[in-house]
Amino acid sequence: MEIYYEYVQLAQKAASMAAVWLVLKFLFGSLNCFMGYKLLKVWIAMGGFLIGAITGHVVTTRFTDTPGVIWGVTLAAGLILAVLAYEIYLVGAFLLGWVMTAIALFVFGNSLNISDKAKVGFLIAGVLIGIVVGILIVKFARPCIIAITAVSGAIGVSSGIVGLARLDNGLWMMLISIVFMAAGIFVQWRTTSHPKRKAED
Repeated sequence: MEIYYEYVQLAQKAASMAAVWLVLKFLFGSLNCFMGYKLLKVWIAMGGFLIGAITGHVVTTRFTDTPGVIWGVTLAAGLILAVLAYEIYLVGAFLLGWVMTAIALFVFGNSLNISDKAKVGFLIAGVLIGIVVGILIVKFARPCIIAITAVSGAIGVSSGIVGLARLDNGLWMMLISIVFMAAGIFVQWRTTSHPKRKAED
């Protein structure tokens, strides 16, 4: 009986954590979808931190097993790249497009009822397409940033809604994503000014 109760408690904790994660995806996705361009430098810094931290962690674990050293280097690498990405705008914009595209496609693939190999395929596709998106963002900053933040934000929102509402049908996620994508692009385009127009004003 004790084992059964422990299992029930673990299941309840896992369900609570999953619900919290879905709510966070919805909230973060909403901010990104409707305010992505305005919060650009914040996203750039976060993307830089993520890439720096992951790189620092992977490299450090190859040379030492000491937890303090591993997490110290991970944090330091993340902070250094976050600052560099924030200060060096174009580099940060490229990283932003790359990371957001990879995460968006991974989240989308992970929410579908497909094999693990297919999910990995979505991640690889996201990493490769993210490079193209990053280049486009550098070349055509405002429209591309609005589009990619609206799209990735919409996927986060729809993933959160589908998970919380327990809608297993992938069609629901696609429809919700399309609605939020369109709304996000419209709202961001109307509430942000083009840099040249702002300079003229």
